[in-house]
Amino acid sequence: MNLSLSLPLVVIGCCIQAAEPAMTQKEAESSIFRSWREVSVEHRGKAVKALYGVQFSKTGTEAWLLKGELSVSGNDGTKGKIVVDASSTPKRIDFLSLDKDGKVKSVKPCIFRFEKQRLTICEPDTASNTHHNDGNYDIRPIGFKSDDTNNYRVTVYEPCTYMSQD
Repeated sequence: MNLSLSLPLVVIGCCIQAAEPAMTQKEAESSIFRSWREVSVEHRGKAVKALYGVQFSKTGTEAWLLKGELSVSGNDGTKGKIVVDASSTPKRIDFLSLDKDGKVKSVKPCIFRFEKQRLTICEPDTASNTHHNDGNYDIRPIGFKSDDTNNYRVTVYEPCTYMSQD
């Protein structure tokens, strides 16, 4: 009887150790808010060519093409905001689109994780037109798998220099 009680505890302990290391809010933000380049992209379960470099900041995202002529996108005058929640499991990152008065127009609720030096973000196909202060959205991904039933986009990034072309 004692053995049957200890077995589930061993399994639970195993699962907890395998989880991603805890990260403070400040550590998460300082790790995310920088320049990245796409190294792999999967959308609806299919590989997509990685084309962009991105600069994440509290005030939004700036993107540029990695090959060919330097071309910046995301600089069309729209305002944005990125909200990181390192305390949730999985960790959350929300991309907010703001109107000219700074009010939230839409939210793309995503999840993220770090693996060594790489950042992985999983995002839904659609954005929510309703902002939830608690961060709970039905369309937020629950895992880092993209397939044709969940319509998620999973992007893996590695650090780069701002406007890098390689």
